[in-house]
Amino acid sequence: MLIRAGISILLFLFIVFARLANHMPNLAPVATFALFLSFLCGRKQAVAAVLGGMLISDIFLGFYEPLGMAFNYIGLLVPAFFGKQLQKQTAGLQSVAALFGMSLVGSVAFFLFSNFGTFVSTTLYAHTWVGLVRCYQMAVPFFRTTVQGDLLYNGLIFGGYALVLSLLGKKNGGKLVPIWIRNH
Repeated sequence: MLIRAGISILLFLFIVFARLANHMPNLAPVATFALFLSFLCGRKQAVAAVLGGMLISDIFLGFYEPLGMAFNYIGLLVPAFFGKQLQKQTAGLQSVAALFGMSLVGSVAFFLFSNFGTFVSTTLYAHTWVGLVRCYQMAVPFFRTTVQGDLLYNGLIFGGYALVLSLLGKKNGGKLVPIWIRNH
């Protein structure tokens, strides 16, 4: 329990600092931390860390239209619902394929939610079907960055975790699961 709390706090701080760092738009690892934390500690901790990290960093970055913010936050929380499913994957390529798929689903969810939030909460686009399509069209360059960032960060975080487990000699049939729920 103490380990989970420590990891949650650490990733909460990483979310804050990653958002405050100078980076390309949509290249912060917030969705990755939502997936990784839900994988390690559970959905509640992931949701709390992501929401807390987003709110604290938005104090410094500046708040914007509340409805738009809500849609952005929801889009970033979607990966928090995949962590336990990732634990159930078998070892090797199936785990890698599952992580790849969950990364893409998280990217698509953020794209859909955040841009719908922009559409409904601003006057940048006409509130018609044509305006909605235009909103999504204009966001495609940001989507590319989101996908690249999610795949990169998920690969680094989960790959680093697997490397640490390997170096520690933790084996569980090759499955990538949190060390405190392993069968010894």
